[in-house]
Amino acid sequence: MEKISVIGAGAMGSGIAQLAATAGHDVVLYDAFPNAIEKAKQSLQAILNKLAGKGKITDQDAVAIFGRIHF
Repeated sequence: MEKISVIGAGAMGSGIAQLAATAGHDVVLYDAFPNAIEKAKQSLQAILNKLAGKGKITDQDAVAIFGRIHF
């Protein structure tokens, strides 16, 4: 397992973090602006919940993916 750092918690950085965490990697998502980190947390949680609601991933997968992302 690798640890990946993503600089920038905007749309692109959050997407990269989600993809890497989905692949099983631990991810550190960093942004110089604390409100960007908070927005990324909320956005990623919403995306994972939506994927779980559609049956594309399980609820346990959503929790595990989000747990691999460190803000």
